[in-house]
Amino acid sequence: MWLVSLVVTATKNCTIDPHPDWGPAKGAYVNALISFPEPHGAKRLAKMYATEGDKRWRFRYFRFCRKVTLANFKEDPEYREYFA
Repeated sequence: MWLVSLVVTATKNCTIDPHPDWGPAKGAYVNALISFPEPHGAKRLAKMYATEGDKRWRFRYFRFCRKVTLANFKEDPEYREYFA
């Protein structure tokens, strides 16, 4: 399992309601748990899932991609659930 973190920017198709303090969404951090044998494939899948569905987001760059096990999330029950 790989934890892939990437940054995306909003496209003109992004229709998220503006935040009252920060204004319209300009970008986002995306964290994805991807089950794939190799990191290159995991990064490719994370990029595809984050940007190709509704065309609201454009890929900017990867923050990191690291191999993780269930033990990495021993203090975070929410991530443990996602990992399972």
